[in-house]
Amino acid sequence: MSGVLRVVLFASLCSVLTSIVAAQTPARRAAEPQQPTVSAPADLSPAPAQVSVHPVARDEQIRARLQRVLLATDSFKDPQVRVEDGVVFLHGKVDSAELKNWAGDLARNTQDVVAVANQMEVIEPPVRDFGPAWGGLLILCRDFIRSLPTLGFGLLILVLSVGAGMLATRGARAFLRRRISAKLLRSVIACGVGVLVFLLGTYIVLRVCGLTQLALAGCGKKQIPL
Repeated sequence: MSGVLRVVLFASLCSVLTSIVAAQTPARRAAEPQQPTVSAPADLSPAPAQVSVHPVARDEQIRARLQRVLLATDSFKDPQVRVEDGVVFLHGKVDSAELKNWAGDLARNTQDVVAVANQMEVIEPPVRDFGPAWGGLLILCRDFIRSLPTLGFGLLILVLSVGAGMLATRGARAFLRRRISAKLLRSVIACGVGVLVFLLGTYIVLRVCGLTQLALAGCGKKQIPL
């Protein structure tokens, strides 16, 4: 009986210990922190070399920008810009090949331009026109022909004034020969009378030709020393 009792007691003790251990195991597992679940890495594409912040320029924006620049330079005649799918077509007239190349380089350096078709026309330098010079020469000839009568009359008066001056000089010498004994003084006075007569004839010539005001202005103008 004592052996059976011992076996029963040992079995009861084992069952109690087993129940205690089973009750403590879930509590320990609940107290331990749970590890985060690690997912498999996703497939990533290679990073681009450059990321554009601004949106891609549209054809109309490119056309408007180039049109404004060409008009602002004021070096192109009737510039026209057309853009299709990034291809720029330039039309207009320029005075030199350098300006045409400059417009092409400007379009190529514009954002989002794929290609440039520079169809600007270089204007050849015009042939020298001598029409205005010939017209001015004809006007001078016509004015000279119209003024021939006036010039002839003026020259006639000038010749007469020279002759009158010489006659006045001789007359003055003859008049002063009996009154002034000094030959030098007599010659000076006679020459002065002749010069006065000549100046009077010159004034008449200028008056006839309409140059009296010009002569008076030239005589009255002050000379400013430099």
